Amino acid sequence: MFNPANFNVAKSIATPVLKTDPTSNRLTAEVAQKIKALEQAAARFAIRRDSFAAGKSETCLDIAAKLERFGSFASEKQAEFADKLVAWSLPRQYSAVIEATVLPPVDLPKAPVIEERKATTLPKLFDLMQRLSKLTIGDITIARKNQDSLCWIKLEGVEKVVGRIVDGGVVTLFSRQDNTGRMVDQPALLSRLAAIETDPEAAAVRHGKASGRCSICSRDLTDPVSIERGIGPICIGKAGW
Repeated sequence: MFNPANFNVAKSIATPVLKTDPTSNRLTAEVAQKIKALEQAAARFAIRRDSFAAGKSETCLDIAAKLERFGSFASEKQAEFADKLVAWSLPRQYSAVIEATVLPPVDLPKAPVIEERKATTLPKLFDLMQRLSKLTIGDITIARKNQDSLCWIKLEGVEKVVGRIVDGGVVTLFSRQDNTGRMVDQPALLSRLAAIETDPEAAAVRHGKASGRCSICSRDLTDPVSIERGIGPICIGKAGW
């Protein structure tokens, strides 16, 4: 039975359910416009990749198809939802001012640089390494394969080699990340290599005395003479000092 108390006049007037023209089998212009708007919204949702847009393209097409078939929405709520879908599909205008004032700054990790960077030359260090297979000074290790003049530069805490030294002492540094994800400071590394280049033998001796380990073989120095000179008895012969 009809109950006047439950009848919402304002809502019925505010959101009318579209109907077909009672004097014609054709859709009214307003219904056709709604169908077109939903189809356009579906196209916009289809090219979006955000989670909010997922499934909304199909929903728009489904409502548009039913609207075209029946000539009206199933309910006022469906009509309101259709309007919301169209509005949600429209692109939002980006505001740099809002982002700068509302969103907190994000420290994004830097992507590794693929290209190599030539730094300088280290001829003294390169010549010394032609007599050695490995040399460690601080956390820097220079390694060379037998029968090969090329030397690899390794850095403690970094999985991959950080550079190389080729004929003439030309050094090339590679952009690398350490085990914590931070980029290796190339200028700082180059500065340290340049300091070693000033006198590689003296730098090797300083490392041995400070660490108590031979800079060439990395073994502990136990003999008083070896401790004093910072190089083991066998390795000093290899170095030719």
